[in-house]
Amino acid sequence: MPRAAKPFRERKWNPQLPCRSYHKLYCGATWLELRESWLRSYPLCIDCLKEGISKLANVVDHVEPHKGDTETFFNLRNLQSLCTIHHNKKTYRENGNGKS
Repeated sequence: MPRAAKPFRERKWNPQLPCRSYHKLYCGATWLELRESWLRSYPLCIDCLKEGISKLANVVDHVEPHKGDTETFFNLRNLQSLCTIHHNKKTYRENGNGKS
């Protein structure tokens, strides 16, 4: 029997978890509101659309990595909607693990 998708849960910043210092930006109310608004306005994965597929996005991705720069992080021109699969592929390439 198929399982229902898990509802989005607000992330809690845990300073004890090993991660980059800017990860706390993703837990702030400003980002969470922006993310929700973005996905309402742009609900489809742009990479899937390029492949002729209509698939709901569940990730708001930064086109250019922000590396903690808040101006780049919140720049609307730097955002795109992606599904998890395309987001993971993009991140893998950006980390030097794949071919462009």
